[in-house]
Amino acid sequence: NLATTVTASTITINASQTLVTGAHTLNAQSIINNGIFTGTNGTINLLGTGNALTNTGTLTMTASTLNLKGTDLQNIDVNGATFATITNTNVSAAGVSFLSNFSAAALSAVTTALASGLTMHFEAGGAYVITTLTLTGTATKIVTLRSTSDGTAWLLNNTANAVTYTDVKDSDAHQGTTITANGGTDIDSSGNINWNFGTTCQTVTATKSGNWSATNVWD
Repeated sequence: NLATTVTASTITINASQTLVTGAHTLNAQSIINNGIFTGTNGTINLLGTGNALTNTGTLTMTASTLNLKGTDLQNIDVNGATFATITNTNVSAAGVSFLSNFSAAALSAVTTALASGLTMHFEAGGAYVITTLTLTGTATKIVTLRSTSDGTAWLLNNTANAVTYTDVKDSDAHQGTTITANGGTDIDSSGNINWNFGTTCQTVTATKSGNWSATNVWD
């Protein structure tokens, strides 16, 4: 049994062990799970940097909120784990790197109340199933999504989304709902599939004297 709030440095669940968090708040620098780790309720705050969450066992957090609150690069390597809600508030330049597949009911990155923008890297070739995707930046605090290998796509299967002030590259979202990013605030940095950034049109007006049929008029 855990107290209402538990603060720890590194939490290690060995192969023969099981940890069930229940309705608690768990503050940890890092978590290493080689056994069974189940979040049935409550909140888990990951505060450390480097390998913040590593899973080689069974990791299921279908009723817990995972908050990524590091101050430098946080590697999240969960090997197909299932989450309820993941919230990213890590504003470091290195941000968060998701190094393996996961599924989540919700992934949220909102910079409105933060000091700067957010950066998230997704494993090149990795597959991420996210039911509700919320990416809310501002004009000066952009949300940035990148592949761990520039030019190699990461796969996104999404059902519902709300996206503003987001810069995206190499995101292949063809397996899910089209992601709407056409409000004029988002950046298509190339390599994206099934993202709707809208249509940009240009109108050119010029004046020149001459006959309509003369080719030199249209130089």
